[in-house]
Amino acid sequence: RDVEEPPSPSFWQRIAGEGEDDEQVRPIRKPYGVAIHGGVIYVCDTLLGGIDVIDLENRSFDHWLPDGFGQLRKPINCATDKATGRLYVADIERGDVVVFGPDRRFVTAFGGVTASRPTDVFVAEGRAWVADLKHHEVRVYDLSSLEQVGVVPNAEADSADGLFGPTNVWVTDRHVYVSSFGAGQIRVYTHEGDYVRAVGSYGDGLGQFARPKGIAVDDAGVLYAVDAAIENVQLFNFEG
Repeated sequence: RDVEEPPSPSFWQRIAGEGEDDEQVRPIRKPYGVAIHGGVIYVCDTLLGGIDVIDLENRSFDHWLPDGFGQLRKPINCATDKATGRLYVADIERGDVVVFGPDRRFVTAFGGVTASRPTDVFVAEGRAWVADLKHHEVRVYDLSSLEQVGVVPNAEADSADGLFGPTNVWVTDRHVYVSSFGAGQIRVYTHEGDYVRAVGSYGDGLGQFARPKGIAVDDAGVLYAVDAAIENVQLFNFEG
């Protein structure tokens, strides 16, 4: 309703006196991950099994349901490549990351290892970081070859420096931030996978998490962390 121009009332609407509030508004059913590129907002709709596309410039809203090799089952998170405009979608039920061009055509899919459950993807500087809930790791891929070139962390999941239940990932020029759902923390690593520090702890107080999910880091190094249980967003400085 906010994006699209309201349609002209039909003959029967004028006769019955029905107004704009009576018209059907297409819903966003169950949104999770969001990506923005060129004035277009892509929303992973897990219940729709597709992408809600909000085009601010052209004032349009669309339920996008890719078919064929690009068919989505349960898209959780997505990211755009600033250099190419491609959209990368982490589909937890397909078990891989599905890539679409700016024209919404299927390009390829990658990252599907045995029993993989990808929950997030971050794209920057010719690489993709894919969080895998099943294998408790973030795999790093080269976008040119789609070959795996690294893994985060350099530690076992049950170790003090490991990950347990990674749900979301954000990458800066120096560090990889990962929501460790099982630990109730945000874990920070180098690009090579070495442990740096943990932010927060399990609990329901300030600086604590019950269900840490979406994260982002701004240019000043401030971490924004969403808690799906407490239903808030907490901000942390660079030191955590």
